[in-house]
Amino acid sequence: LSASQGSCTADQCELGTLPAGESATITVDADLPSDVTATPLVNLADVSSGTPDPDDTNNAAEASNPVAPAADLRITKDGPTEPVVAGEDVSFTIVVTNGGLSDAEFVEMADDLPDALDPASISVVDGGTTCNLDGLALRCSVPALGVGDSFTVEVGGTLRSDFAGDELSNEATVSASTFDP
Repeated sequence: LSASQGSCTADQCELGTLPAGESATITVDADLPSDVTATPLVNLADVSSGTPDPDDTNNAAEASNPVAPAADLRITKDGPTEPVVAGEDVSFTIVVTNGGLSDAEFVEMADDLPDALDPASISVVDGGTTCNLDGLALRCSVPALGVGDSFTVEVGGTLRSDFAGDELSNEATVSASTFDP
């Protein structure tokens, strides 16, 4: 809180004498908490003086600013670094992180696991999320993910015996109801 003249405390400014026809500017700089939702931010201001004012109907003003939460979701997935062999176990580690500036709401991680995995062998350690595995479609969600917070999902399984490749290709994605630029 600062003013073009006078001095300010946490919620009030003493502007001193303001000559007729002159003005003073008060500036408010503030950081919003990361959990603010998409509602207007309303700022009210009023002015008073020891000098009689013939029109006190214009001594208050209001400014309304929209709030647009924005999260920065990131996802990483690590898997086997060596060639894979049919019939052997493989594992993947998926980490979802919110880099902020706002909390992310209704976060979902989606991973359509490779069809080279035997569906009966798949295990999921959900890391505190709610996960659902339907065949090879893995979906994990959390209602909210705070700024700087993350969750980890570990997936393990056995490669099908008829797997003939030496490489697995797989991608996981993350989304949320909060805007992510």
